[in-house]
Amino acid sequence: MLGSQGWIGTLDAKALTALKNSEGENYWQAGKPHQADPAQLTADRMRPKDWLGFLEVHIEQGAGMWKRKESVALVTGINGRWQYLVTLSGVANHAGSTGMEDRHDALAGAAEVIAGLESFAPTLGPRVVATVGNLSVEPNVFNVIPASVTFTIDLRADADSTLVAADSGIRKLVKQAADKRGLSAEMKQTESLPAVALSTKLADRFRAAAARLSLPKLPETTSGALHDAAILAPIIPTIMLFVSSKDGISHNPGEFSRTEDMATATRLLYEAVTQA
Repeated sequence: MLGSQGWIGTLDAKALTALKNSEGENYWQAGKPHQADPAQLTADRMRPKDWLGFLEVHIEQGAGMWKRKESVALVTGINGRWQYLVTLSGVANHAGSTGMEDRHDALAGAAEVIAGLESFAPTLGPRVVATVGNLSVEPNVFNVIPASVTFTIDLRADADSTLVAADSGIRKLVKQAADKRGLSAEMKQTESLPAVALSTKLADRFRAAAARLSLPKLPETTSGALHDAAILAPIIPTIMLFVSSKDGISHNPGEFSRTEDMATATRLLYEAVTQA
């Protein structure tokens, strides 16, 4: 979300200098051929008073609408996202000569946490998801019991209170897995983005537009994915529309939305913008 953060003035030019690509170039060095310039962060900053609002149309990036045969949905909020870096440390030992009862296997502990997350998240509600997307195993040798595993957890929910409850449950899962296998555990929160409510005034405007177009009552949802709308909502009135996408496939050549669904979203957007 660098674009929207830069636009509202929350990007730090010095912080971007610390970002490096695989070639070791920082953000400004890599961006120089594309006219990236720290001075533009100030020059191009938006003035909220110049804008009536921000409207974003996006595919759902989930399978729910497609399954329910919904064409377009009104997005009333964007789920919060908390992220963590967890390290479980045990003892490296020979895979052949160390009995199962004598192991302090960090990877087995991580696997237990991952399986626990899969069972735990749904107990907090249908909009709560937890994902482990990256693991680093040491020494990462096929005949050595893993001594340590560092992994990420991405937690999302539609209410901050739910994120707090989930945080407590996740910490308990990590501790239980570590205690069971004689591991040490370190858990650091690396990101804390709150759930964001979108504009009720703009939502009413889209509901009225749908009625004027004789569309079925708009289904309402929250977004599990982060969007520019979440960055802009605290600054200017913001609303989103979702268009159904086949099987929820996104960022993939198989991504597909029906022409008629996109047309409905376009008509709705036009009606909401042009009519009082």
